[in-house]
Amino acid sequence: MLNAVTKSDGRGRRWRSLLCFLGLAAVSLPAFADPSAPALHRDRYGRFNVETTVNGREGFLFLVDTGASRTTVYRSLAADLGLRSLPRTQTIITATGTQESLVYPIASISAFGRTLRPGQMAALPERTPGHLAGVLGIDILRGAMIEFNVKKPAGRLLPPGSAPGDGGWVRIDGRPVGYGSLALEVVVDGVTIPAFIDTGAGLSVFNPPAGKALGKDSLVLNKNGKPRRTPGISAGAGNIAGYLRDVGELNIGDHRVTTVRVTEADLPVFDLFGATEFPAMILGMDILAKQDFAVDLGHWRLWIRPPAQKQD
Repeated sequence: MLNAVTKSDGRGRRWRSLLCFLGLAAVSLPAFADPSAPALHRDRYGRFNVETTVNGREGFLFLVDTGASRTTVYRSLAADLGLRSLPRTQTIITATGTQESLVYPIASISAFGRTLRPGQMAALPERTPGHLAGVLGIDILRGAMIEFNVKKPAGRLLPPGSAPGDGGWVRIDGRPVGYGSLALEVVVDGVTIPAFIDTGAGLSVFNPPAGKALGKDSLVLNKNGKPRRTPGISAGAGNIAGYLRDVGELNIGDHRVTTVRVTEADLPVFDLFGATEFPAMILGMDILAKQDFAVDLGHWRLWIRPPAQKQD
């Protein structure tokens, strides 16, 4: 069941909150006493993947995606498990649009000590050949804080409201948006822009209003003096081309990042978050994973440990 609610942040900006109830799938949520940090894998986009158990079978790599509302699998996983599709399809919303997907019987998916029991689940076709078997979404991560150690790499779930690590972290308060994702405000070259924290995105992306607010000076030009286009942002529904912008300074709370190249693209996912009329961006792993960080999906906070504080 979905309820669409539109909220104002007091400055004329509209935020759409789509509340997803736990009745969509049963989730077993254990206590957070286990101090172990499962080893993660980094893919070529810098994103974190974790070994996941599906229908009792271990060893499948799933993308840890705080921007995905629901956990999904790829058709290659269904084939590996010898599953046959059910006589129905389901519409899945991806960053680049919607896609009709086959549905397969999936009894259970377990990762980070949590178990999701969907019964059945839509399966996306792979855009490119790869080793990923699926995507872990908000439905299994909800209410936890996920701490990411970039160097090891490793990750663990902590109780919401925890202070991660051993000190030296910067805390940035945000708010829930979408189906339970985290959003907060960043300042890009002096322009305040709401940002969605998306560990499933390899690249950070501005929407067109953000590009307009930043002005023409940040556009990367080709040898003919025209705005340089990107090959495209890829997701389940295809590719969407965009433009490149060079950012001199991006501030996430008290944490400062300098000299960043960000893509500008008119992604349909911005409409899902109600962010088509005002500046907004997706904060992806090209910026997040420059240092250890944690995403609190219970108290709606981002924690960052600046590189000077990192320890072996």
